[in-house]
Amino acid sequence: MLAVGIAAWGAFFFLAKRLSAAREERDIDAQDGTAPPSPAWAPRNLGFLLAAFAATSAWLGASSGSGSFILVESGYYCLLFFTGHALRRFGRSAQYVPLLYGLLLLAAATYIKVSSFMNSPGARFQFGPEIVLFAIARAVSGMAMLPLDVAVLWGGWAISNALPKRHAGNSSAPDNAASSPPVKASKAKKIAVLLICLGTVLAISLALVNRSKSGKVVPGSTPTDSLSALLADLKSDLFNADLAARAIDENGADEVVPEMIKALKDNSAIARMNAAGVLGKIGPEALQSIPALIDSLENDTYPLSQESAAMALGRIGTNSSEAFTALSRALSSEKPYIRAVAVEALGEMGPNAKGAVPVLTGMLNIKEERIWHKTMKALGNIGPDSQAAVPALFKAFKEDIDTEAAQGAADLLLVPHAQDYYIAAGAISKIAPVSPEHEEILAILIRNLSGSNVRVQAAAAATIAEMGASAKPAVPAIITAADSPDYDVRKYAVAALGKISPDPGEALPVLIKAVNKRDVYIGRVAAHAIGNMGADAKEAVPALIEAVSSNQWTSRYSAAEALGRIGQDAKAAVPVLTAALNDKLLRPYAAEALGAIGPAAKEAVPPLIAMLKEIPEARDMTGRELRTIREPSAGAYAAKALGGIGPEAKDAVPALIQALNHSDFYVRRNSAEALGKIGPDAIGAEPALRKAVADSSKPVRATATEALRRIAPVSE
Repeated sequence: MLAVGIAAWGAFFFLAKRLSAAREERDIDAQDGTAPPSPAWAPRNLGFLLAAFAATSAWLGASSGSGSFILVESGYYCLLFFTGHALRRFGRSAQYVPLLYGLLLLAAATYIKVSSFMNSPGARFQFGPEIVLFAIARAVSGMAMLPLDVAVLWGGWAISNALPKRHAGNSSAPDNAASSPPVKASKAKKIAVLLICLGTVLAISLALVNRSKSGKVVPGSTPTDSLSALLADLKSDLFNADLAARAIDENGADEVVPEMIKALKDNSAIARMNAAGVLGKIGPEALQSIPALIDSLENDTYPLSQESAAMALGRIGTNSSEAFTALSRALSSEKPYIRAVAVEALGEMGPNAKGAVPVLTGMLNIKEERIWHKTMKALGNIGPDSQAAVPALFKAFKEDIDTEAAQGAADLLLVPHAQDYYIAAGAISKIAPVSPEHEEILAILIRNLSGSNVRVQAAAAATIAEMGASAKPAVPAIITAADSPDYDVRKYAVAALGKISPDPGEALPVLIKAVNKRDVYIGRVAAHAIGNMGADAKEAVPALIEAVSSNQWTSRYSAAEALGRIGQDAKAAVPVLTAALNDKLLRPYAAEALGAIGPAAKEAVPPLIAMLKEIPEARDMTGRELRTIREPSAGAYAAKALGGIGPEAKDAVPALIQALNHSDFYVRRNSAEALGKIGPDAIGAEPALRKAVADSSKPVRATATEALRRIAPVSE
């Protein structure tokens, strides 16, 4: 990040120097009478550039506090401003360049999104206009700063055109240049300059106000640090769910839930929506919030808050008759979006929503676009108690699959998971895996899988994957399809093997072959399927070791995860996993795998200790910075791995004792847990653990207490 910032500023000053040199050359030519002199206002340009730098730095510094981030962003925006100023040389038509620049960025982002959709885990997309439009929508939503980029670029052009221009008095200059009066900026241009300046001042002011509200936060110093940051973040359109997870982990549900209940009454609709989402993330431990969520569902005026409240009720109230009753009432709402989210929330309740089966089954007869698929999924999640819906679901499957076949499979691969046949088959596999309807569906899919149309084959494989373990009779056909020359057929076939969980002896050779092919998506899915087999997949260890050493990032981390799931039988991978600790992106996965392998990973203890020690110490962080913490630090993974290795990691005791004072509660918690797993050999940690029993974080206190019980049971 620092290098990028330095490079951006280096480019900026290089261009500024070139402009200055060009001006000097122009002035020399002017003295010879071969060109008019440079505009007298040219030095002002540097002033505006420096002002842009100061404004951008103040803005970003106030809102982020990160030196490297300030350097990168301020350099980038000053370059944009400088470029916009330089566009003046190309006349008024250059004002369209910023728009073209924005469209270019959007096109690049859309291309990346399309590639991501086509190759992401579980992707079931066929390239077409619908996917492109969807990608554009996602790209726009993810490029919140794009308008600012375009505005800064255009602002440079507008300011340069708004400034008055005059030639310096010079005896060698042309007569008309020497005698011509200064050119005054038009009123519109002056207003444009004024608006830009006012906008900059307003942005800086808002950032400073935001900083004063959030204050400085040192994660882990008090039980409300991450919770304070979460409360400040609730009103953000770019709400960070990872911050919510950290706040819940660090403070416990009993501290977070009351604050979220209060936020359900906030004046900000965004805050109410996000608060309900956090409560849903907590789950059944947030049972006390059910009355407030019901009130939000029934009385809130903001549709997204109502939807968020309904989903939270489904996730929290799995055993609550009060939540079930409220969601059942919502099924008869006049508002389609309320009915749709109520159906989805009842599906979240699973078997406990069996009382809604008659109503949901009746809703299958009304093919309402927003609700049709949600209803089928909900009935499937409820399970065997939805037996009455099987005939209607089977009818939906048959009608859709027959229609697709009659159309020559034109749409079979256009997002299969959004097709009736796919959803209906998945629902029936959960409701009645042993039934005539299920057998007939499987027979149709196996027949399609063996056909000659690759689109039909791929759709069949994707649907079989959705049916999961109940589709085991299709394994032979799936294994054959996994060797298909068509990429989509292979992709869905390998995914199906991972979800069906077949006999390892039958599927493992196919999956090992898929890993060895080094295909980004297929190799990742195959590694995941191998990992699901656990110790039974030990024959795949050599192939996974090779994948960890490959240059494909996704294959590397998937293979490392799979080795960890195989466990101690993957001890041959310890050297390559130990070497992977030097890779900052891969080492969390490598550390987890080493911990799962256990005592056999003893040789990894020294690098894990080094990894634990290198964690940066506590530093002041604004709420915005805390929002960027997406997961535990690398040191937290190192501590957890040392705990997995157990007594063989006794050399790490001093480093773990020191880590008990770290600012990151994940590091403190995992270090206490590791000391407990090392056992009596960690007796020297007893004083530090007794201090940790009074830690600000409830999970750390509980973990330290358990560690003391393991280390010094007599004294306890």
